Amino acid sequence: MADIALVKALAQSLRYRELPDLMGKTVHIQHIGTIEANVRSSLGSALPSDCRLIAPEPRIAWVTVRSHLILDLTFQAPKYLLDTQYESGRSLLKKLNFLPDTDEDTLNQWIPEALDLERLLTLKKELENGETVIRLFLQAQLPSIFTSGVCVDPLPSYPLPCDFIIHDACATNSAFVWFHKHFYVVDQVYLRGL
Repeated sequence: MADIALVKALAQSLRYRELPDLMGKTVHIQHIGTIEANVRSSLGSALPSDCRLIAPEPRIAWVTVRSHLILDLTFQAPKYLLDTQYESGRSLLKKLNFLPDTDEDTLNQWIPEALDLERLLTLKKELENGETVIRLFLQAQLPSIFTSGVCVDPLPSYPLPCDFIIHDACATNSAFVWFHKHFYVVDQVYLRGL
């Protein structure tokens, strides 16, 4: 049987609010060192002025841009963003793939594997930090030199400056919420150990 108390605590504590007004916006990134300034410049007042970029560190950002042509940004944000209009509960844990998508009776009998339990405990630890964050997931819009099929010698090895499109955006009280949502996050967890 799943640790019902843990699941219940997570269901009550986790808050998640999609930010659809940010999705689809273009952010021009000049350089890894100017990410926060570039996001602020591109989004203007859509990003609260008291937010500040807390992740990833520049080395991780550089690797994810080079390897996956994405940026997964975390901004410390004001708590009022989660005062209203947020999702929570078991349905949110299912939506974010922390729990199996099954009926309540089956869920109450679910025995998490060690890795599932570890991820639930990591989510619990994140929630105990009491932080509110904005998460932005951006995909590079490559210049035609990368997508035209024309052989250019040498190809630029670093795709910046570049426009990025925001594909996902949320306010939440756990930076760990996208662990199951975006494929490369596992890579990022392992890179932190390098």
